[in-house]
Amino acid sequence: MDVNAKKTNSSEIWETLWTLVERIKANRQRVPEEVLQTRFKKSFDELLEDTRKVGTEVFHRMAFSGFVFRDDEQMENWGPIASAAYEELKKEGLAEATGRALSKFCDVTLLLLYANRVSQRFERKGYMDYWLKSTRLVDGVYINDIVDMKYDADCGVWFNESGEFCLYWPPTRELYLKDLQAREADLEREIEERTHPSKIVTYIAAGE
Repeated sequence: MDVNAKKTNSSEIWETLWTLVERIKANRQRVPEEVLQTRFKKSFDELLEDTRKVGTEVFHRMAFSGFVFRDDEQMENWGPIASAAYEELKKEGLAEATGRALSKFCDVTLLLLYANRVSQRFERKGYMDYWLKSTRLVDGVYINDIVDMKYDADCGVWFNESGEFCLYWPPTRELYLKDLQAREADLEREIEERTHPSKIVTYIAAGE
């Protein structure tokens, strides 16, 4: 597939999702729930289903994006571990939560936070060990063979000989776990804030 075409498709699917979610939000704000579930049930259910399908595609794209691998490996090679992470969270109510993110909260960012939750579980299921096994200490400096970069302990970044730098993940298990636990805690706090009952989009009567 052409790289530029992939970018275009990615941009289009994001625009489609935002448009669909805004339509759900407008419907919920302008039409009472009982009317949506009776007079406009067919069209509203179709809108919800279209949004679910697009949201699912965006969700899966984001859940496993951002990970780096050796040249001879791709995300596809990690299918079993990725599936295990997803299925584990699915048993904890992930599917219902992502559905509510779009249909009740009308919050695309919330959907992405749930995708991030899958990413973090994927790290715990195997990616963390993969990253750490690819990191070695040479003359007091950590080098990661996946990205071919060295670790600057003072700044907490990875850099290469060209002066380019990236954050990526820490070089030791202790630092990695500390970082991951902090990210997990931040994520859950933000999810809790965005799923407060007051955030549910509801009908706004004229004059309110």
